[in-house]
Amino acid sequence: MDDLKYSIPEIQNESPLFVVDSNRGLYDKDGNYYYTLFWDAEDTSGIDLSEGFVVKGEDTAAFLREKLMYMGFNAKETNEFIIFWLERMENNKYNYIRFRQTEEVNEYMPMVLDKQPDTLLRVIMDYKALDEEIEVRPQELKSTERKGFVVTEWGGRNLK
Repeated sequence: MDDLKYSIPEIQNESPLFVVDSNRGLYDKDGNYYYTLFWDAEDTSGIDLSEGFVVKGEDTAAFLREKLMYMGFNAKETNEFIIFWLERMENNKYNYIRFRQTEEVNEYMPMVLDKQPDTLLRVIMDYKALDEEIEVRPQELKSTERKGFVVTEWGGRNLK
């Protein structure tokens, strides 16, 4: 990704390469263990704003919990997502929310692993604070069944 600002661990050559050991831990090329990976980039990918969800700010936590669990995140992953994003969203009158799921995320930020997971679940949420409710076509979300070795990734951006 050309617009990568920073990452933990540092990503070089555009795509990260992580080694998956027999205990299914993720390690960088220097042998450092990561239970989670982080990256930040300027995301200028387009989005179809005619679909998604409009949620009252006060209902955001419950909405995110329901949708993330449906898409395949477990309770810990869901809680981490909500803890990170809720303070940015719950005090808005309304939030426009759209989720980019694995296939769409893979198109602009491929993930390179030396061993492919049995389940890959990537979700990027795009949101925008709204002063009033707007009409959008409800987004159809895919539910992912978790099997075997699971790699998850989540993130988001404020569309402002």
